[in-house]
This record gives sequence, structure tokens and C-alpha cells, in this order.
Amino acid sequence: ITIAAPCGGATASAQSSPTPAPDPALVAVRHQIDSVNALYIKAFGDADVDEVVALYDTAATELLGHHGQAEHGHEALRRYWGKFIQTYGPLELKLDLVDLWLVGDKAYETGRYTSIITTKAGTHDVYPGNYATVWQRQADGGWKILAVFDTPK
Repeated sequence: ITIAAPCGGATASAQSSPTPAPDPALVAVRHQIDSVNALYIKAFGDADVDEVVALYDTAATELLGHHGQAEHGHEALRRYWGKFIQTYGPLELKLDLVDLWLVGDKAYETGRYTSIITTKAGTHDVYPGNYATVWQRQADGGWKILAVFDTPK
């Protein structure tokens, strides 16, 4: 691309710059969050509400798609996910992290999910969607879910 200089005469050539190397801090956080997401998937697959809730920060909020409904704190999350697991049983969950931002002690993740529930008749109900998760760095350096919610497609 050639750009004319504002005072006439000279020109400058702008070229596409190479993709920057990934930020090592972001790569490390991504690895940690991928590990927690694997535990989240396993906890739902095992239908273990205590393991699900253990992955949330104590100040966590689950923002639900039902007219502004939200569940806040471990006890509310335990009731909500406990009822869900009791109703549906083990859940096959797939997460595809699309993007991740690191801002101080918080990380912001977006991605796509697929929830697969096996019905009593043995068929599979498939629920795809998009999500956003806010992660909070813990005092021990690990990461826990601070907020999670569905996002538009």
C-alpha cells in the first residue's frame, strides 16, 4: 500500500506486520483455564454437583436466560445445579474456547458449547449455544468461574 505524505513529495510504504507472538502470560492462563474447563466437563459427566460448584469462585453468579434470573453464591449454585442434575442426570458437555482476554486478575472467555442430554427413552437431546465466562484468579494462582452466561449467536 502506498500512502502519500501530507506535505507532498515523499511516499511511505506500509506492509502487513507479521502476527505477533502469543503473550506468554495469556498462554499460561489459557492452559490453566482449559484444565478447569476439563474438570467442569468431567463434573457434569459424572453428575457430581459438589465438583461442579467447587469450580466456581465463592462470589460467582450464573446468569440464566430466563428473564434476568441469576443464581449467586455457592449455596444457590448447589441448589440450581443439584436440581438440574437430579432432573437430567449426567450431561455430555463440549466446550470450544474461541477467544480469551487477560485483564489483571480476571480473564474473559468466549466460545461455543454443546450440551447433550440422554433422555429416559435413550435418545439424545442436543443443545448448542454460545457462552461467555468471566474467570477470577484465586489467591493460590488458580482460576475459578466468576460469572458465566449464554451469548447470542
